[in-house]
Amino acid sequence: MRFHDRNKLALNEATQTPTSDSSARAMPPVPSRCVQWRPAPIHADADELTPDAQTEFSVRYHPDISRWVLVQQQPGLFTDQLGFSTAPHLDGPWSAYRSLATEPEMHRRTRRKRIFCYGAKEHPEFESTPRTLVATYACNSFSFRKLIRDMSIYHPVVIQLPMH
Repeated sequence: MRFHDRNKLALNEATQTPTSDSSARAMPPVPSRCVQWRPAPIHADADELTPDAQTEFSVRYHPDISRWVLVQQQPGLFTDQLGFSTAPHLDGPWSAYRSLATEPEMHRRTRRKRIFCYGAKEHPEFESTPRTLVATYACNSFSFRKLIRDMSIYHPVVIQLPMH
């Protein structure tokens, strides 16, 4: 996508679709209320798209299934699942969350390490197979001492998942 300045996304005015110099792939229409991004949140302009979103997630259009896909941790605090929701339009309606994988770092046997995982996101730049997601999540520890002594805890975890 091309940015004219720090606050405006370039859109094709006839179709309200994002324009891109690097991709000829067609994008679905963008709702008119999403035409201009503003640097500060305006409460009057805010709209809840889905009640089940985490604070970190990714959203992108998947042309092979004609759906927007939101990848995230399972809704809730300190959950051990990574999954997704879909919608025919960017502004919904969004499907219920569907789990794709369990994060082994959050398993009971490893909880003694006081590890938690968060920040699941899709990475389309690594995807080569249709209906497959490449996602990452990060793990951390409640114990700073354990974290600095065990370098295997804090790093991105990459997984490839079939999207059913």
